[in-house]
Amino acid sequence: MTQYRQQIDELIVSLLNGGISEEIATIIEIGIHHEQQHQELLYMDIKFILHCNPSSPCYSKIPLLSAQAVSGSWHAYTQQLVDIGHCGEGYAFDNESPHHKAYLTDFSISDTLITNGEYLAFIESAGYQTPQYWLSMGWDWLNESGITSPLYWRNLDGKWFEYTLHGLTPLDLNAPVVHVSYFEANAFANWRQCRLPTDQELEHYLRSSDHQASTSVQGLPPASYHQPQLHPINPADISGQVWCWTQSQYSAYPGYKPFEGKLEEYNGKFMCNQFVLRGGCIATPLHHYRHSYRNFYQPHQQWMFSGIRLAKDIV
Repeated sequence: MTQYRQQIDELIVSLLNGGISEEIATIIEIGIHHEQQHQELLYMDIKFILHCNPSSPCYSKIPLLSAQAVSGSWHAYTQQLVDIGHCGEGYAFDNESPHHKAYLTDFSISDTLITNGEYLAFIESAGYQTPQYWLSMGWDWLNESGITSPLYWRNLDGKWFEYTLHGLTPLDLNAPVVHVSYFEANAFANWRQCRLPTDQELEHYLRSSDHQASTSVQGLPPASYHQPQLHPINPADISGQVWCWTQSQYSAYPGYKPFEGKLEEYNGKFMCNQFVLRGGCIATPLHHYRHSYRNFYQPHQQWMFSGIRLAKDIV
């Protein structure tokens, strides 16, 4: 496999050195960024496969650091027109364009992610047994699947544990909750008498809070925490710990145009029955993330590094 990869790399370098058309250059650029997406997906796949092993094997032998308790606050935004989408130089996928204006009403958003401890309180208050918190389709999914907690949580002899790429560890109540579905995130928000932010609200928050973005405990910039930690541990980071669910269905921006030619179906064909996530995660490759990045998954899926940031209306 390594030899195959080396041979392909050499052929691509030879092709680039020989001069290529703009069309081929565009395809290669998209391919590089697509490969970065799969670098994150590999961590997701590896974690799920190892999780299925009863022995709970450890992928990384580096000890997982404990999260520190943080006190969160709410950031309020008045109604306004804001800039949304990719603008300027640098790469972006077709679903991040075109750059446009969006109107936001008065809202506030939490500057911290929901922690395991907060989510455990939802479980212990019979959140998974209370239909009023759940969307109708979510309640059906819950009863059909038998799910009673986030994907990698395990209750062993009355104590909660979480499977991570660092192995099976006692549930860290201060760490961000991760691997929750849209259905679960939405139900939790209802339980807290809040809501999930919209796609546009979360992008605006990430942009306006960018100067406040903290670094991880390893001193690495946001969206690169997977070196060496492979599990979110800081609920106070502006972005880079978990992909946060939004309440927005994944759809095209006004004036959207898909990639042309062979890549026409790259993103557009998936704009159905999925929800947008924002913010990047611990497994997102360095330099791959940007605030206009729109991730998307089906509402029942849990295997991605997904978490919760709450919002609420100001009335």
